[in-house]
Amino acid sequence: MTADWNISRNDSEADRADSERAEWIAERTAVLEAEYAKDPKKVEEAVADFFLADEGSLVTNLTTFLTRVEDSPIALAYWLKDQIKQQIAPILREYAEDAATAERNQIEAADETDCHEQRDAA
Repeated sequence: MTADWNISRNDSEADRADSERAEWIAERTAVLEAEYAKDPKKVEEAVADFFLADEGSLVTNLTTFLTRVEDSPIALAYWLKDQIKQQIAPILREYAEDAATAERNQIEAADETDCHEQRDAA
């Protein structure tokens, strides 16, 4: 009976750690996504990564150009820009989520290294 309770407690602690990690990644993803949407270079990198295209290729150059069209007098340009932004949004979200996950992994690895160093020092 005691063993079952210990297992249950350990599972609950692991679930809390996982949900805390997921929440941190989600919050960081939202921040990065907003930053990336404003940075044409990051948009180009994300699109290039998604389409497996080289930076500076037609796909990425066209995407960057069309996301920069702000004051076009042609209604079609606005419509096209909005359509492209809608298509890019999930790509940027995934790119930002990958960056946030990598950042969290680095933080956790650094924390683990610190714990090992403290144990070795003791």
